[in-house]
Amino acid sequence: MKYRSQLTIIADVLNMLTDAAGSSNITTIMQKANLPYTRASPLMAELVEKGLVERANNGDATIFTITKKGSDFLKEFKRFEMFAEGLGLQL
Repeated sequence: MKYRSQLTIIADVLNMLTDAAGSSNITTIMQKANLPYTRASPLMAELVEKGLVERANNGDATIFTITKKGSDFLKEFKRFEMFAEGLGLQL
């Protein structure tokens, strides 16, 4: 089993939000990013705190939306990931 770093998990969540037209609820994030609720909930709170995603209430659902800062982070992460892979390093 391959373990993912915290940065890789964050990139997976941001990628998932990008693929989902920028927004999604916690259940979809958990499923697509393969995270249990006990990890997804604190992670989303951290991403909101850091400004990488925004949280909005839509009736009974909480919707998370990637921000420009989150998109910029994801772009730079992908660039670094390609650089690291070129050196034979795994993230």
